[in-house]
Amino acid sequence: MAGDALRSKPDVILAVSRRWVQLLKPLTATVPIVGLMGDPVGFGFVTSLAHPGGNITGVSADAGPEVWAKRLELLKEAFPQASRVGVLATRYPGRSTYREQLQEAAQRLGLLLLPHRLEGTLQEIEFDVCSR
Repeated sequence: MAGDALRSKPDVILAVSRRWVQLLKPLTATVPIVGLMGDPVGFGFVTSLAHPGGNITGVSADAGPEVWAKRLELLKEAFPQASRVGVLATRYPGRSTYREQLQEAAQRLGLLLLPHRLEGTLQEIEFDVCSR
């Protein structure tokens, strides 16, 4: 399907998942690929968020650990009196960079992170919460 999409000579391709970007990237260096995905730097699709380079760009709700550190900075701006921040998160297997970046940002901002790791998948957690 990725090859078919390129053979149709599009001006741009909207790839609605990391998997589509992964399939398209080796097939073209000229057709712009706009990906809707998670961490494009972490997946190796772009070199950085500020300067992605190449033909891949996009939108992400979770663009990687550097964005979470920025969100913590914005939280501190919005609540300057805050000194302790509770963090609810499901586990990120093999993604300790998130934790490290958040810890570094928290130290820089004089915040103490109070992490609460949720066990199970997000679907299991939602089911448990909704069934109460």
